Parts: sequence; C-alpha cells; structure tokens
Amino acid sequence: MGRLMKYDLRAAMRLFIPLWLGTLALALVNRFTVHLEFSENRILNFFTGLVMVLYVLAALSILVVTLIYIIQRFYQSMLKDEGYLTFTLPVGIDSLLWSKALTALILVVVSDIVGILSLLILVVWNVNLDEFQRFLRELGQYFDGISLTFLMVCLTAVVATVCQVILIYLSMALGQLAQKHRLGASVGAYVLISIATSTVYSVVLAPVAMKLAESMEFPNMEPLTILNAALAVLMLNALILTAVYYFPARYLFKRKLNLE
Repeated sequence: MGRLMKYDLRAAMRLFIPLWLGTLALALVNRFTVHLEFSENRILNFFTGLVMVLYVLAALSILVVTLIYIIQRFYQSMLKDEGYLTFTLPVGIDSLLWSKALTALILVVVSDIVGILSLLILVVWNVNLDEFQRFLRELGQYFDGISLTFLMVCLTAVVATVCQVILIYLSMALGQLAQKHRLGASVGAYVLISIATSTVYSVVLAPVAMKLAESMEFPNMEPLTILNAALAVLMLNALILTAVYYFPARYLFKRKLNLE
C-alpha cells in the first residue's frame, strides 16, 4: 500500500505543489500590498485589488481542486481504462481502496494547513511573538484540557474526512453499475445515501441521543469535558459510518466491477 500511495502522491504533487506555493506567495505579497489600499495612486490601488482577488481565488481553488482531483483520480484509476492495469497489480482490493483514501486524506490535510498558514501570513504577520506565546500560556491555564480538546478536534476532523471520502467511493461504486451516465448515477447515489443517513439520524438516533443527554448531569460537568464527550461521540459516529460505507464499496469493487 505504501508504494501505491507513493505513486499517487508523486502524481498529485505535480499539481498541488505549485498551487500551494502560489497561494502562500500571494498571501505574502498581500501582506505588504494591503497597506497601499488607501493610496491615491490608481495603479497601486489596482495592483493591490488584483493581488487580493488572485489570493482569494487561489485559496478557494485549493478546496475545489482538491475535491475534484480526489474524485477524478479515483474514477480514472479504478473505473476507466486505467482500471484494467490497476486491478492487475498484486495487491488486494483493501490496499487499493485505502491507498486512495489515505492519499486523499493527506491532500485534504495539507491543503487545509496551507490555507491556515496563508491566513496567518495575511492576518497575524506583525503579531509580537512574546505576546502570542504569553496568550497561549494563559489560554492553556484557563482551559486545563485544551490540548486534549485540540487533539480530539483534529482526530474527529480526520475520521470525518475519511468517512466522506469512502462515501464518495461507495457512490462511484454504485454509479458504475449503471450502463449509461455513470457520473450522474454516482451523484444520485451520493445524494440518496446522504438523505438516507440524515433520515436515520433524525428519526432514530436523535431521539435516543436526546434521552441520553437528559439523563446526564451536564450542569455539573466542565465545559471542556462536555465538548470532549461530544467530539468522542462524533468520532465514533464517523467511524461507524466509515465501516457502513466501506464494506458495500469493497464488495462492489471486488464482485461487481464493470469497467468502461
């Protein structure tokens, strides 16, 4: 699986490294040109506005390009002509699916980090480091479990991302069963699965969760303890959904594959 991820990441970096570096570079340029916004020089004003627009477009394109690339790369390598080569590799279907999913996760995580870094460059470039460190220390003292909460937030986000990626794969696995308009069928499958999941939550799980919440003594619990418990529930939910989505997708790719 490591080799599969290496080749997928190597191919992805040809697209994403210029995009990531370009976004950071535009954020850095904007950090200096934003002070020229109220200049009377029209050329400088135009340049300032242009660079800001380019940065916003680049930041938004990171999210859009990442999603499109994940879908397009999986479709091309698993369901199109390239799939004939992919499924002749001496690896199991689990390795193929998880290598794609983990590669997608890495791209999403790095894209998010680049987006956050670009905002930090743009917004807090002039923040005094000593004051910032003191603020973090005071924040850590005020919230005794802030590090655990931060870890829980990161883990929950990672599991939720994997869950959504597997849902996309399941949708494409169902869509490839159609004889025509497979992309449309995949989109339809994604929408229907999402609606079904939401319905199960609202009709079955939400009332149960409300009853459990009423039976617990939340007023006597620390705010961070409540938040950590909620994050743990969300993470468990994402793990369960990942399994619910993964095994049907695995079965379809292993037993019902219909390459174009």
